Amino acid sequence: MKKYFLSLALLGAIQVKAKTKDLWVYFDLGNTVINVKDKNNFDYFSGSKTYISRLKSLGYKIGVISNIPESFGQTHLEKLETLKNYISSKWSGSESFDWEVFDKIYLPLSNSELKPAPVLYKRAIVENQLKKAVFISETEKEVIAAQELGFAGHVFDDQSHQLYIPIEELEEYIELNSQIGDISIL
Repeated sequence: MKKYFLSLALLGAIQVKAKTKDLWVYFDLGNTVINVKDKNNFDYFSGSKTYISRLKSLGYKIGVISNIPESFGQTHLEKLETLKNYISSKWSGSESFDWEVFDKIYLPLSNSELKPAPVLYKRAIVENQLKKAVFISETEKEVIAAQELGFAGHVFDDQSHQLYIPIEELEEYIELNSQIGDISIL
């Protein structure tokens, strides 16, 4: 009988983990994951690295949808390298910024693509095959724009006792609030 319950528990855990792999959590970087309020001393917000690492270990796909200036480069790769170098040059944290945790990074190719314009959100939705997702940013306008396209949304507030959606509530939050795949965005 013990084996039966252990097998059921294991099967349930596998099914939960498999299900979460189809869910995406997108973050804005500046003032959502990285504290950039002091323009010369960047670091993780307290708990952000742990939160993202935990999501990754649970099977969530992790992405970034972030604004950067047009001057950062001509191509996505140039822009990403410039962004990485810029953050590195201002980084004062005790541990370096972990770019490897992100499955996708979306950056505007021109100023007309800057959030809250829908371009980056739509690109993420299409490239990730209409998987349900949440977008987390400190900018309410950006969260609202993402929600209008079907994302679940969360406004990050570094003054709040709860910076992010609690991990144990996240899957249900995305399932209940993300309309991606349910609405036409194109």
